[in-house]
Amino acid sequence: MRIAVLADGIFPYVIGGIQRHSYYLCKHLAQKGIHIDLYHTGAYGVNDIILECFSPEEMKFIRPVFVPFPANYRFPGHYLYESKLLSKAMYKAFLKQPAVDFIYAKNYCAWYFLEQKQKGQKLAPIGVKLHGYEAYQEFRGMMPAWNLVHKLNNKLHRNATEFISQNADVVFSYGGGITSILEREVKVPPKKMVEIPTGIDESWLSVTPPVADGKCRFIFVGRNTSRKGADLVQAWLNDNAGGNYEFHFVGPFPESKNGVYHGEVKDSLKLQRLFSACNVLVCPSDSEGMPNVIMEAMARGLAVIATNVGAVSAMVDSSNGWLIPRRDKQALTDAMKEAMDLSPGEMRKRGQASLEKVRKNFLWKNIADQVISAMKQAAG
Repeated sequence: MRIAVLADGIFPYVIGGIQRHSYYLCKHLAQKGIHIDLYHTGAYGVNDIILECFSPEEMKFIRPVFVPFPANYRFPGHYLYESKLLSKAMYKAFLKQPAVDFIYAKNYCAWYFLEQKQKGQKLAPIGVKLHGYEAYQEFRGMMPAWNLVHKLNNKLHRNATEFISQNADVVFSYGGGITSILEREVKVPPKKMVEIPTGIDESWLSVTPPVADGKCRFIFVGRNTSRKGADLVQAWLNDNAGGNYEFHFVGPFPESKNGVYHGEVKDSLKLQRLFSACNVLVCPSDSEGMPNVIMEAMARGLAVIATNVGAVSAMVDSSNGWLIPRRDKQALTDAMKEAMDLSPGEMRKRGQASLEKVRKNFLWKNIADQVISAMKQAAG
């Protein structure tokens, strides 16, 4: 089977959960003998990227086609405009390559392809993966639209999302709250949807959960933004200084007396060591798809405190952590107090539950089989 993957970047050359998902998708499909024409891009101004992230054996099945990012504008909706230009550039490159059996498109990369298909162009079945659907989480009251520009951007994103999702042949959903958004808000027919969770590579699996010695070690990994709940965490630290805990931050945070700050960490082995030195991941985001950071923490044997948004409930429950409402300071405080009050044995039990969930449901080698099955069914 030969497919085209349309990706708005590949990790580690472009940083982000979506780009990490694209990397592992291609890696594990290649390991299973799927031939991939990989259309990918980089930051504005980058003219090529040599993909050294894949092994020589994997590259036997991956034919990279680099498409320069077309522009760097600054006006409301500029990201969508840039995405449309990128999709058009990918389409022009796509026409120069042999035919494929299926097109797997991330985010808005399918946009121009679907427009051409509407006009009668014969193309392979197109499957789309739009991840978090943040604009819908905001409009449903899960996160406020802060100002008129933000509201306009959300409206534009909703229009683009609905066109792409409603006209694709297959819409890949993480499940949980994402499927609810697709059905109720985006109006995607259930027969078009395929629920497949995100995955994680076996190399992330810890042999045993982190050592629990009675001192709770929290970790936050992400951007220093209110959308990721960083403000809630900092407020909690200010109100609970001096307790029997440590709090570690990974990301672009200014250092302060409250917490241990590690800066941005791009090396996977270093991040694994940081996770394994802690007990509980704190992820109080306002909106999410199915966060890689939760999957990574679970694979290292951590319990998780997370907001019940997107498809987070497919990963976290009372066996391995705490699900809390978004923007609920008291619920966050209660969950963190419960975590600090756990006995070492109970902490290890929750960490072990995280590990077992990953082994059973979220390994990429198994997720790749589900993707292949869905693509083959769509291709006929």
